[in-house]
Amino acid sequence: MKTFHFLLKQGLRGLMLFLLLSCEHENLPIVDNTGSEYQLIRSTFEEIAEKRRIYTSAEECQQLFLTNPSPVEKWESTERLFQNVTEKSVFESDDDSAFNWLPDAEMTVTVPDLIINDTIWAEATPYVYKKGSYTRPYYNEKRANKNKILMRPYAALSLTGEITYCTRVCNYIFTIENKGTGTRSDIRGTWTQTIPIARSTILSEK
Repeated sequence: MKTFHFLLKQGLRGLMLFLLLSCEHENLPIVDNTGSEYQLIRSTFEEIAEKRRIYTSAEECQQLFLTNPSPVEKWESTERLFQNVTEKSVFESDDDSAFNWLPDAEMTVTVPDLIINDTIWAEATPYVYKKGSYTRPYYNEKRANKNKILMRPYAALSLTGEITYCTRVCNYIFTIENKGTGTRSDIRGTWTQTIPIARSTILSEK
C-alpha cells in the first residue's frame, strides 16, 4: 500500500512540488544469525519533509584533460569525471536489536521512489539493510556511455564536473515475525539516502 503526501518548497529553480511517499512492502523471508527463521511482515518508510535537501557539489568529481591531435573531429568519453560518484544509504536505530537478527548473507530492503516535481527521479530500489553507511557507484556502464564530448581538430580541453544531489531522511518501521513462535515485534529507526539527480560538465579550452 502507498500513501502520498505533497509539499510545496522553495528549490534551486523556484518553487518545487515534492511528493512524499510512504511505502509498504510485504512478505520478505529472512533468517537471523542464530538460525531462527523470521518473516518480515511489513516495511514502512515515511519521509521527514523538512529534512529533504538538494545541493550541488564537485567533491566526488575528477578533473580530466582531453586532446585531439588529429585533423578530424572525434568523440571522447568523459566518464572519468564521474567515476567516483556514489549514492549512499544509511540505516540507523536507537533499538539495540534492530540489526542483530540479520542473516549472515546481505539482506536488501526496497525503498520508496524518489519523486521531485511530480516526476520519479529514482525508482524504488533495494538497498542493503545494515547498521551504518552503505555506498555504491552511481555511474554504471549504461550511464557512462552517455558521457561523451565532440572534440574539434587539434583541440585540448580541461574538464571538471559538478553533481546535484538529493538527500532525504525517512522514519522506517519493520514488523518482523518469528516463524517458529509467531511472536511479532517492530523495529524503528531512520534511513537517509543521498543520490545524484543531475550532473554538469564545465570545460575550458587550452
